[in-house]
Amino acid sequence: MALDWDALARPRQTVVIYMGVGTLPTICAQLMRHGLAPDTPAALIERATLPEQRTVVGSVQALPELAVQHGVRAPALIVIGTTVSLHAVIGNSAAAGLVAPLAAPGAGQVGGSAEPAKMAPDSPVRLQARALADMA
Repeated sequence: MALDWDALARPRQTVVIYMGVGTLPTICAQLMRHGLAPDTPAALIERATLPEQRTVVGSVQALPELAVQHGVRAPALIVIGTTVSLHAVIGNSAAAGLVAPLAAPGAGQVGGSAEPAKMAPDSPVRLQARALADMA
């Protein structure tokens, strides 16, 4: 299945890719090839929500090299879009204990529900994720 790179590269949106570190250079190159500005803010969040979480912030163009420089490994999230710019404000506040984490261990749960979030097997998000996994 081919990804809709034009849709993923639209401006004024945030794209979050789970478990895409192995294909990060391809992801970034395809997004730029399909019109995403090279200076778009981007981040890698390694081991998100865990005590050893690390965040590497840069641009979509620089992100693959930053991943190598910092030895980022899975599990990691790739976040691309202007929302990443909030890391300087929210990230520092969260580290100081002033902001509750946006996700907690056991993420995948919605609200206070004890049931994991469910997604239809043919949902656009799941299909895009499956296509990204096939790239690896």
